[in-house]
Amino acid sequence: WSIDLSADAEELVLFSNFGGAPDALVAGGANMNFDAPGIYTVTAKYTPGEGNSISLTFEKTGDVAFDPTEYLWALIGSATVTGWDNDSLLNQEGSYWWLAHTLTDAAEANQFKFRSKGTWDDKILSAKDLNFDNIDQNIVDGGPNDHNFLVEEGGAGFYYTTISTENGADWNVSIKKFTPEIIGAATATGWDSGTPATFVEENPAGTYKWSLADVALTVDDFKFRVNADWKFELNPNNTTIAGSQAGVVEANGGNFKCNTAGTYQITITTADYGQTYTVTVD
Repeated sequence: WSIDLSADAEELVLFSNFGGAPDALVAGGANMNFDAPGIYTVTAKYTPGEGNSISLTFEKTGDVAFDPTEYLWALIGSATVTGWDNDSLLNQEGSYWWLAHTLTDAAEANQFKFRSKGTWDDKILSAKDLNFDNIDQNIVDGGPNDHNFLVEEGGAGFYYTTISTENGADWNVSIKKFTPEIIGAATATGWDSGTPATFVEENPAGTYKWSLADVALTVDDFKFRVNADWKFELNPNNTTIAGSQAGVVEANGGNFKCNTAGTYQITITTADYGQTYTVTVD
């Protein structure tokens, strides 16, 4: 950090403590801030003479590897079931995160954020960080002070949220009402697209119900997924089949199978935030 002028020094070492700014170095200057992460070739050019001039040039040769395991995204806030005291950790697969959850629009209890689980460090996603193309119209930016998400009146309900990124710098967030859909070879549209269910009611509080009217099924396999996302499925491991025509449907590996072709009324309910379901077939 300084020139060694002690009696036993065998050579004079260049004073190399330079700080300030990369394009305006100062001998002994403050630490430099660098706001363009990447892999660089850095060249230091020393010009001997009065002032010991030194300059740096930077050539970017690649991007810093993004490690998604460093991001344990969690939902937190007064609009959530755990308030500001505890997190609801999102499920994760690589650089994709997802969660089924409720939000309230109650006065003084209608705000939330995303943070890295258990800490308010630099890994925070607030309203100012995102565009709202894939966010429910009842969820808005709560204001310039902290940019919490705010659930407007009429926005309370059961939601499905996903977070994704390609580079760890740009984040894609979707916050939409939780909408199950039926899809598969047994349905009219096959595996190419699903038929969304219609939300019916929350009754009793915390129990949500959706319906599919006059569903034509052939003898074949089908599934239920959520918001056209295969990351969140209703499958034989988490779903109970009930109703007057319950025997028509059975598990077939990870799929359901219709054993008798016909037209059915199907309702889907959950009382534990999307952990388990009851599918009623009539």
